[in-house]
Amino acid sequence: MSDNVLVDTIFGDTAAVDRAFAGVDHVVAVDLHIGIGRVTGVPIDPRAALGQYDAGTDRYTPYAGSGGPVLQKTELAAVLGVAPDRVRVLSYDVGGNFGVRNRVYVEFGLVLWAARKLGRPVKYTATRSEAFLSDFQGRDLVTRVALALRSDGRFLALGADNVSIVGARYVLLSPLGKGSALVTGSYDIPAASLRSRAVFTNTMPTNAYRSSGRPEVTYAIERLIDTAARERGFDRVELRRKNLIDRQMMPYGNAVGAKCDSGDQANGQGHETQLCAGRLGLARRPGRQHRSRHRRHRPRLPRRWLAFQPVEAPRREVVH
Repeated sequence: MSDNVLVDTIFGDTAAVDRAFAGVDHVVAVDLHIGIGRVTGVPIDPRAALGQYDAGTDRYTPYAGSGGPVLQKTELAAVLGVAPDRVRVLSYDVGGNFGVRNRVYVEFGLVLWAARKLGRPVKYTATRSEAFLSDFQGRDLVTRVALALRSDGRFLALGADNVSIVGARYVLLSPLGKGSALVTGSYDIPAASLRSRAVFTNTMPTNAYRSSGRPEVTYAIERLIDTAARERGFDRVELRRKNLIDRQMMPYGNAVGAKCDSGDQANGQGHETQLCAGRLGLARRPGRQHRSRHRRHRPRLPRRWLAFQPVEAPRREVVH
């Protein structure tokens, strides 16, 4: 095991997945790096902290923008080597959280230590650029995911290998853990196995951010299903509908142990998928593609769009 590996664990039934893959009609796999461009919360107020130390009571008081003051109280007490009742965290208006303010930053402990050392309050305020670069970040998952399916499109097994980039130090494993539980998405997949790893790198730590790991694994399985549809000749909407969890299966336990007590994916997600397909005109897509191939010139964009043309990131997706 490499010395930069923090966690390495297995979920699901590896033997059942191996059996399913060995005798199945089709196997499709994709390699994805979700989070090549990381995200951060960008609160209205930059990261800041004010530390006070009262020598008379031997108590520390940090004022810090925080979405989790109780948790930070315990962590700061451990950093300072004192009992938790000697630390009082005060958090007032926070101009945005989304996960980036839930955990302790190193400056919070440093201003408290410096306040005792100097005998006066100490304040730290990050610049906007510093906060943008060094606030906790989200969405950094490297995954290889494979799907076994029958010739009629029924999903039989899913295997995945998820590597969560936690950064230069450990902050939170929620993105890896919560994403692992939902690796099969909204689909009834009888067998699944997942290797989940968290690794250190020389980057900013990752933290919970806007649903904490779930969008990453959702993106992975949806890209995998699109790939299966394209490579094996299925309609991608019908392929999804065929494999959605049925309401009659509730309460439903997925193949890696997560429980879902209620829901109606077939009517809910199926309806939304059909609605999107209609809005996007997927039924008319072959005709549009044919016309596009025979069009001499690209259409001129309206002037109001010119300043907002998207820049496509380098593609790092490998399909097997």
